[in-house]
Amino acid sequence: GFFLEKESPKQGSKYEGMPALLECELEMVHVALCELYRQLNESDLFLGVWKKRATCPSTLSALNFDQRGEFEKAQNMYLNCMTDAASTDAAVLASIGNPSTTEAYLWESRWIECAKQMNDWDILTEFSRSVIYTDLLHECLWRVPDWAALKELLAKHPLEDPVRLR
Repeated sequence: GFFLEKESPKQGSKYEGMPALLECELEMVHVALCELYRQLNESDLFLGVWKKRATCPSTLSALNFDQRGEFEKAQNMYLNCMTDAASTDAAVLASIGNPSTTEAYLWESRWIECAKQMNDWDILTEFSRSVIYTDLLHECLWRVPDWAALKELLAKHPLEDPVRLR
């Protein structure tokens, strides 16, 4: 019907040639599935959906390591993705393609999750302080444990959901 009119397909899109409306709807389904699986702590399913969404080849490699529990390799791959995306070198930028903002957010959030899986709380504490990520800092100070710093942080930034620290 008229709802499936094709716009010019995105060059290099996984869905190239698919009607634009279907491509948009499929992306919305992927976003909803990812959020559902994230909230259910179904990381294997979450990562599986992201394998379908990822546009950067390095993201796919990182997701594979992540899904197999090779957290150090995955974390390094996610960091490389973030570093490459911040590069000004045209060749480096061309090698990662054109990742979405959502994919870039995935790199950071999975880098954090890999560090948590490896109990690397000191690195996460330093990171959360440097980017002013108070929710993560609460968790880090709880896990380290640094009670004095946690008490000071809670006085400035109380938790909305204190059950999360348990």
